[in-house]
Amino acid sequence: MNNIEWRVDKDTHIALRRRPFSKRKVELNGQPVEGEWNSKRFNFALADGRSAEIYLRSDALSRETELSVGGTLIPDSRFVPEDLRCPACNDEIHLLDEYCAKCGHALGTPARFLNLGSVKGATNAIRLLAVLFAIFGVIMFFVMRDTTQTALTNLAQFDDEVVLEPIDGVTYTAGELRKRVVWEHRGVLIVNLLLSAIMLVLAWWSRRKPLAAILIAAAIFAAVQVIGAIIDPATIVQGVLIKAIIIVVLVKGIKGALSLRTANG
Repeated sequence: MNNIEWRVDKDTHIALRRRPFSKRKVELNGQPVEGEWNSKRFNFALADGRSAEIYLRSDALSRETELSVGGTLIPDSRFVPEDLRCPACNDEIHLLDEYCAKCGHALGTPARFLNLGSVKGATNAIRLLAVLFAIFGVIMFFVMRDTTQTALTNLAQFDDEVVLEPIDGVTYTAGELRKRVVWEHRGVLIVNLLLSAIMLVLAWWSRRKPLAAILIAAAIFAAVQVIGAIIDPATIVQGVLIKAIIIVVLVKGIKGALSLRTANG
């Protein structure tokens, strides 16, 4: 069973119950709400007369369920802390408050919590990239080990100063080619571990400077994909679904960070 819940205020709790092989059910304060879904929309009224709508939105890579009350988008309970406090004076506030009742601090719309969720998702994607870079580097290091050893064995018969036949139009001595073979083997591991470390640093930095950190992570990810495609065009379609999901999450994170920066001035 997959449930989504919204805490609109202390007297209004809405839930969408989605059980396998059964119809979706909407509950208001624990009681079923009568109504029909119309083109993935469910319209109903709250106890105080406010209009509400649940909308199911999906695309090829994501599915989202949104609730609006009186035209205001309400984040679900995954994104909203149970104990809401004013960031300026730490006094208790409510989700729909536009200003703090104690100090007058502008709080913004409830959608600010969705922006925080998008930034958090992008940070998790950056951590995932750190793991993927590290795993890829280790795997390629061991995959290339036999090929590297074979190349070094073939070169062992030549002294370092011996000039070999040109490779792709470039002439090497045996010593230079040995160094290149060793670097290509170790370099894959070193470069990917370095990228992994950079992503971990960016994930940590995103807590302080989310927009800058996510933008840099997205730029590095894009650069790696472009360089990989130039070296080997076959890499374009490798892991395309994971790449697409990461791109979508990073883009959402950038939008969320931009909205947060705008809201915070």
